[in-house]
Amino acid sequence: MRTKGYRNIINIFLIPIGLLITFCVFILFSGSSNKEISDSTRKEILKKAEEMANVKWTPKYDLNDKSAKFTFSKGKTYMGIPYSMDGYQATSAKEFLKKIKDSSELYGNDCSGYVSAAWGISRQTTLTLYNAVENKEKIDGRYIKKVSWDDIKPADALLLDDGKGKGHVMLYVETNKENKDELIIYEQNVVINTPNGSVPVARKDVRSKKTLIKDGYIPIRLMKK
Repeated sequence: MRTKGYRNIINIFLIPIGLLITFCVFILFSGSSNKEISDSTRKEILKKAEEMANVKWTPKYDLNDKSAKFTFSKGKTYMGIPYSMDGYQATSAKEFLKKIKDSSELYGNDCSGYVSAAWGISRQTTLTLYNAVENKEKIDGRYIKKVSWDDIKPADALLLDDGKGKGHVMLYVETNKENKDELIIYEQNVVINTPNGSVPVARKDVRSKKTLIKDGYIPIRLMKK
């Protein structure tokens, strides 16, 4: 009888402790995916995106990228990292300048490479970003979550993918206070209109929120590691 009594006493203590441990583990792992990056980190992301969009460079050779169907002319100065789907993607303005300096081949990044570089994660595609969101998978130990259009914050991304790798992604900066439909964004894209003509480079641009929603874009957020 005493043994049974001791067991009952032990169970009284062990069961609550077990429940407490389970609860703590749940909070630890579920909470880690819900930690948002700080405002200072958001500013750093946008600063890096801005640097890649504003970097000035002058090629020593005529450089061509087949995907953009554009030739960057020798001796002409351009602003913004050039569009390129090459396997080697530029990760910062500084790194780009160092590599492009004497290069006879085009070096740059594409839309997802640009966002990946700004976010500070390994090179992704629109499909890997889409899969990470849909399957709740981590990228470099970090979750990427879908958020509502009413909750978008600076340094979030706007993603479009058909589930097969065809799509586009851009970084959200802010909404025009005088026109709520105008979203200020940073992006890397093939088509761009500048005072000097159509040049495929990273840049700051304006997009229509209504059009993006109609086209199927979703806002996504990089979470804290």
